[in-house]
Amino acid sequence: MSADQLVEDNEEFDLEKLLQDDDDPMLSKVVTTVYGAKGSGKTTFVLQSALYLPRDHVILAISFDGQTMPIKQALSRQHGNQVGNRIIVKSGVADYPRVTPKDWQVKSFESVKKVLGLLKKVSQLPEKKRPYIVLLDGMEILSKMCEQVMRYKYGLDAFSGFGERTRWHYRTFLMDAVHDHALQATRRHLVYTTYPTIVDKTTKNGEVIDREESPRWLGNMEKKTDTVIRTDRVTIAPTINVSQSRQAQSNQDVAMISRAVFYATIDSSKRFPEYTGKRFNVTGKSFLHLFDKQWTKESELVEE
Repeated sequence: MSADQLVEDNEEFDLEKLLQDDDDPMLSKVVTTVYGAKGSGKTTFVLQSALYLPRDHVILAISFDGQTMPIKQALSRQHGNQVGNRIIVKSGVADYPRVTPKDWQVKSFESVKKVLGLLKKVSQLPEKKRPYIVLLDGMEILSKMCEQVMRYKYGLDAFSGFGERTRWHYRTFLMDAVHDHALQATRRHLVYTTYPTIVDKTTKNGEVIDREESPRWLGNMEKKTDTVIRTDRVTIAPTINVSQSRQAQSNQDVAMISRAVFYATIDSSKRFPEYTGKRFNVTGKSFLHLFDKQWTKESELVEE
């Protein structure tokens, strides 16, 4: 069948809409990758969105590294349960004992199956009941689990090498499936978190002369991401008197925040390219502030 025949046989093809934007809601959804070192505030930066969203907006966080729930609990202690109740944390790892390498493969299979099933059910909810933000927290773990499912499918053990490199396509296929289901499940934002890696920036005569941090891209994450944000944290010595110090010690969360300043750098953005390379003080803020042109305009830029 030719391309012309496909067009002619498509009864839904409307010439009047040919030069108009599609009204597909999927086109308005935003995919963001937040990366940074451990403790740089990646997950907090996303979950703090609950402080600023309307009450009927919720965040669904799928935790692959097991570190998401403590951050939600800290936010609940600081700001009250009305904030914590708008953050739903689900484990992305199945409750299956891992004793042998084969167990790791079965656990990975059950985990990926669990995540896809959860996202599919959420995507079937009425739109107003779907989460405004879906967070996939700890993409390195998801990638490793998808690799083990690939190995299980092809009869490979958990750690041995293999020559047929095309088999990696199945891992990418699984990660794409999670992405597609998550994008269907969210009303507006899909967010990945990952750690950084060091990449060669420039070389001269075969010698590396400059390096830079980059997200640890896994599967097709890079192709699917609209905005890339790097987080970092600067610890400063608190200047408080003795009475304030005693009060701070009674609340470890407040004491911790008082000694840290969090920054976010927009590495790249298809939506706001004018802010690419800009660094902002985002202490107490969320990643949503970087999508607010009024806030970014009024906020003081931080020099690198």
